Amino acid sequence: MSTKRINIRDVAERAGVSYQTVSRVINEQNGVSIKTRAQILKVIEELGYYPSRAAKAMRGTSQTLGIVGYGLDLYGPSRTLVGAQQEARKNNYGIVLELVQDPENVDVRAIFETMLSNHVDGILWCIPHIGHNIDQVVQQLPKLSIPVIFTDVASHLHDLTIVNNNYLGGQLATEHLIAQRRGAVAIITGPLSFFSARERHRGWQDTLQKHGLPVDESWSVEGDWSATSGAQALKTLIERHTHVATIFASNDQMALGVLYAAEQLGLVVPDDLAVVGYDDIPEAAFFHPALSSVRQNVVNLGASAVSQILRVIDSMAIKGSYLPEMVVIEPELVIRASSLENIR
Repeated sequence: MSTKRINIRDVAERAGVSYQTVSRVINEQNGVSIKTRAQILKVIEELGYYPSRAAKAMRGTSQTLGIVGYGLDLYGPSRTLVGAQQEARKNNYGIVLELVQDPENVDVRAIFETMLSNHVDGILWCIPHIGHNIDQVVQQLPKLSIPVIFTDVASHLHDLTIVNNNYLGGQLATEHLIAQRRGAVAIITGPLSFFSARERHRGWQDTLQKHGLPVDESWSVEGDWSATSGAQALKTLIERHTHVATIFASNDQMALGVLYAAEQLGLVVPDDLAVVGYDDIPEAAFFHPALSSVRQNVVNLGASAVSQILRVIDSMAIKGSYLPEMVVIEPELVIRASSLENIR
């Protein structure tokens, strides 16, 4: 009599299916035909592989993911959470959501204790990389028995990341504005403590250098992501440089502030001032004029983070390890009336 413990791969081999299909059946997930499901359940019974013992030990018992988030009032962070929640639900996972008020000063240990007490199978860390706040999280990772994926960090900080390419976004916006041949390109950054804001600013700098244009920080003003700060930044830039003709605003809310302030100052967009924003929020096409913007799919970012961590949970349960995966999502520039004269 064999003393070998039956595992999920034995079931998959006998049933003639992939181990992922077996996993979906024992966790009561969709995506498996009635015929295949019946076949797998029959093999499970024949081999004595009982989900009540082996499968639950393999996958954990919670069917829950932890999500640590911030900034429900900001477009990017809030839509990332929406995408994550939708994908978790699609995979029959619940979520434990922990929202932080101050992303620069996070009680990492307390958050992890909350997540572990809820028996989550994995954690999505969706807090923006600000200052050294991610370093504190990385230091705690060796103490965890569950995987953690980051959605807004420098990819070298951890072996499980999925991020938007903010650097390329800054390049795309700046390249487009340089092509308008209106002189110096100004930038309104987000708070430069944010990694994403610094990356967009770096894309602006490097693109200017690539074209042999001087990088003069007097053409850069730091905003706080709000429309109010965008309006004030335009006034600051005009005080510094009378003939401001092109502006890259690092999010669409600040770009909206630029459009408002330009009208108050008697400037016509795009004739007097070409403007490009960032995020391509749904309302961007309805601004006046319609706003050119760098589109990043932040809903997909959240959904992909869930898909990625579920693959890792499977791998750890079956193999005891996982392969590092650092995914970068590329943005695209959507050109509308705000940055081109005579566009139709």
